Amino acid sequence: MLMQERQEHLLRTRLDKDYGLTVELSTELRTFEEHDDHVIAHIIKRTPNTDQATEETLRVDFLVGADGGRSTIRKQLGLAFAGDDSESLKEI
Repeated sequence: MLMQERQEHLLRTRLDKDYGLTVELSTELRTFEEHDDHVIAHIIKRTPNTDQATEETLRVDFLVGADGGRSTIRKQLGLAFAGDDSESLKEI
């Protein structure tokens, strides 16, 4: 098992065991709406190896932006990105 795969496995296992959370892959955040006590997230769930996609709307207490330099959350909030993203580094 590669290091990245092992780390992902360990993180997913711990999230499930300690918090009852499941990590969903092939899921894309499109937009979100902030409210005083919750967030509405509009997502697209893709079925791997097919062209099938399902749109869903979720009501959540928190939305964490851990989606990297091209962050949908960061862009929608209008926050600047300090530094370089991996695409910029490839050009060097």
